[in-house]
Amino acid sequence: MVDGSEHLLSRSPGHLDGKIRSHTDGYRVEYHLGKKVESVDHEGICLADGGAIESDITIWSTGAAPNGFLQRSYLTQANHEWASVNPYFQSEARENVFIIGDAANPEGMPLAKQAFHAIDMGKAAAQNVERLLTGKAMRAFQPSNKPQVVTFGDLDTFMLFKDFAVSSSVLGAAKEAIYTLGLLQMAPPRSAKDLLHSLDLLQRSARRVYLPTLNPLSLVNKLPKSKVFS
Repeated sequence: MVDGSEHLLSRSPGHLDGKIRSHTDGYRVEYHLGKKVESVDHEGICLADGGAIESDITIWSTGAAPNGFLQRSYLTQANHEWASVNPYFQSEARENVFIIGDAANPEGMPLAKQAFHAIDMGKAAAQNVERLLTGKAMRAFQPSNKPQVVTFGDLDTFMLFKDFAVSSSVLGAAKEAIYTLGLLQMAPPRSAKDLLHSLDLLQRSARRVYLPTLNPLSLVNKLPKSKVFS
């Protein structure tokens, strides 16, 4: 595994690097941290420091990055920048444009690129567009203090708060709950057919995740392994 940071999940509280690595003990996993990838070809990976790693299959995960659309729309100066917005989500470059989600870089308000922030940002921006068009004062966005959930399948799940993190495979149910509620929040039921679809989604989550994770025998085995990192 190659990562430009010196530690895994380096921006999270609680120094989770060691805990994550412990799940690969006994496996042929090598970590190349603090390294940057220069290029990838059919033979492997070339690192920026001149090193090379042979690889038959390479999985490339780069996270979120601007693709140039914002610059072509005259909303940023460079193609690698997110669009600067004020607390109302108005573009700093064009006040008649509102920008939310991954594309937005709110002034003085660094936000993780998470779906729950994007949903809240969308609501706030829509309300401010309406207030702007009706001559009312716009309202500054106040992000909610929701934890971030990072899961590693059945092995472990981390719930990241502002100053600490909780590790437990039991929290896998929380990840599924957040995902399910996010879907319902983005597309709330508007008809009987939609309601049946939502109920089907909930029962599938209950059958596949909640019941297996939260049954008493599973809890007895998993809860003692839970840990708090600060």
